[in-house]
Amino acid sequence: VPWALTASSLAPNASANGLTNNGTTALNNGLTVGGETTLGGGLTVNQNLTVKAIRDIGDSQGGVTHTSSDLSLRRYTVEMKDDRPNMTPMNNPMLTQFCADEDGCSISIGMRDWDAARPGLITTKGPYHFSIGNVKGGKRAWRIDGPNITPPNTLNVATTLDGVDGDNTGEVVLSAWDCVFGDAGIGEISDERLGFGMGATAGQYVSPNTTCVLTIED
Repeated sequence: VPWALTASSLAPNASANGLTNNGTTALNNGLTVGGETTLGGGLTVNQNLTVKAIRDIGDSQGGVTHTSSDLSLRRYTVEMKDDRPNMTPMNNPMLTQFCADEDGCSISIGMRDWDAARPGLITTKGPYHFSIGNVKGGKRAWRIDGPNITPPNTLNVATTLDGVDGDNTGEVVLSAWDCVFGDAGIGEISDERLGFGMGATAGQYVSPNTTCVLTIED
């Protein structure tokens, strides 16, 4: 029997086989819904919201196993001012959760408020498909796919770029204007350990208002 709610708070780790929401529901901990859910009002989730994506796995003999995989509806955004050369370290567990699963993640990079005459605008490159491999020997491979991937000092337009995180060689994954996403963390140019970061090169668009923005989605 569906639960019909107006304004309400659900207990931690609540479970419902069907949920009809006609008001506003705040989720401060876990909620598992095993049936259809109808939202007629607002829903605020303070942590992760995961849905089950449809996943079919063939056995190469004509058979198919119908299963599912977790798909996070959460978005991870990293921002930093483009007023000096610097590197902002990324949340490695969060990046791993989004991009090291069976289908990788999508990433976009861009700048906001780069033109004082047009405040509030954002220009971006992407989204691109990005994938991080499993850790092996203290290293992990990564790969990005998509049009117009142009690392610094590269004139040719690439559709695929591969690299290794933690191999003592800092590599650019994706760049746009003054903003760079790479596999070296803050204060680390040679990629001595696992981790990614976003940098600002303080180049053409040096301004107190210019902000680099990196957006990652599952």
